[in-house]
Amino acid sequence: MKPWVAKYVELDRCKVILSNKWEEDNPHYVGAPYMSSLCREIANGQDVFLNTEIINVEMQNDKWQLTDRKHEKTGEYDWVVFAVTPNHMKNLMHFDFDDKFQLTSKKLSACFALMLGFNDILTINWQAALVSNSDISWISINSSKPDRNSKFCIIAQSKNSWADEHVNMDKGMVQSHLIDELSEILKVDMKNHDFAGIHRWRYANIEKQAGAECYMNTALRLAVVGDWFIGSRVESAFMSGYRAAKKMEAVL
Repeated sequence: MKPWVAKYVELDRCKVILSNKWEEDNPHYVGAPYMSSLCREIANGQDVFLNTEIINVEMQNDKWQLTDRKHEKTGEYDWVVFAVTPNHMKNLMHFDFDDKFQLTSKKLSACFALMLGFNDILTINWQAALVSNSDISWISINSSKPDRNSKFCIIAQSKNSWADEHVNMDKGMVQSHLIDELSEILKVDMKNHDFAGIHRWRYANIEKQAGAECYMNTALRLAVVGDWFIGSRVESAFMSGYRAAKKMEAVL
């Protein structure tokens, strides 16, 4: 993790209405050299199964059994911890317990993320922007983060309400629309990019929550964690997992 020293602005579509700088007295940390670097470091030395989609979780002979997409058992476990969205959890939990509905009925909003890369540096005098009155809600100059590739890279995230309304739209059409929106906001033709990518999260954000920061059922030996217990920030995901770990320490 490294601090991202950036100029932050708030935009009313094209107009700057607030500006300040994230510095040492107001640090904003990011993974370096990639956002996934922290998770990779934590996972180092652990048994991690990659490219393994679990489609069913059930208790057999007092052990948790996990079945993957190939209908193969991945092993027997004393405890299972769900770190997925409520919708994914609902599709995995083919068993009932008292709090299941409360956990799996939470509504998360969608989000699209547009990434554009350029061989030449664009002149933009800030590095992070919160945007209103647009179908885009957030813009960051990704290449300005510490230890990033020297190629100029910009990321724009859609407004959640717009993503909810267009979640099933062809991703090529979404990409074109967000490029047009970004061009209007920046007053730069963003169609002249050298790289473009679009990613869709069906379950990305949730309003700030009140209540438990995680869920634990010691009788079932089951725990549930996620940012959606608290709010849609990486700090929320960390705190939810931390609270669950402390509770598990007390009973193991």
